[in-house]
Amino acid sequence: MINKLKALSLSTDRLSIRTIIDADLRAIYAIHTNPVVNRHLPYDTWHDWDDAKHWYAYVQERRASGIAEQFVIETGNTLIGTCIAFNHDVEARSLEFGYVLNQDYWGNGYMYEAMQTFVPALQTALDLELLTASVEVDNTSSLKLLDKLGFSRSRRFVEESAELVSLYIRSSE
Repeated sequence: MINKLKALSLSTDRLSIRTIIDADLRAIYAIHTNPVVNRHLPYDTWHDWDDAKHWYAYVQERRASGIAEQFVIETGNTLIGTCIAFNHDVEARSLEFGYVLNQDYWGNGYMYEAMQTFVPALQTALDLELLTASVEVDNTSSLKLLDKLGFSRSRRFVEESAELVSLYIRSSE
């Protein structure tokens, strides 16, 4: 069950990854009010603090029901991004994940470093055979990241929003 991830805490040379807490919301607000950052995310750019509170309530609801676990990515004491694990299928031994990084930190290898640690930790903690990420085809940075992490493109499909998305997969074998 995804609840195994509640205590997940990871670190790299420059980063730490841990589960989200209430005090993180202000820094996350700065990320999600930037339309450039949110361009490829499955929800609208936040316009005010109510949007942040609504999102955080949703995060807490999904955590309580065991549907998802939300994490933050920090360098030093600065929150620079988030990542999420969701849609865990115990029988299929599969999970989806996603990530977002503050625009001020793009191009410095932070997300690669974070995901290079996060992905195998998810696979080990939940005994996964399959890990997936859905990415819009024009999100070239994310596509390159997944390629570099050893994911391969599985298929292309159109979401409800009519945006073309590629599903990337990584098998544990």
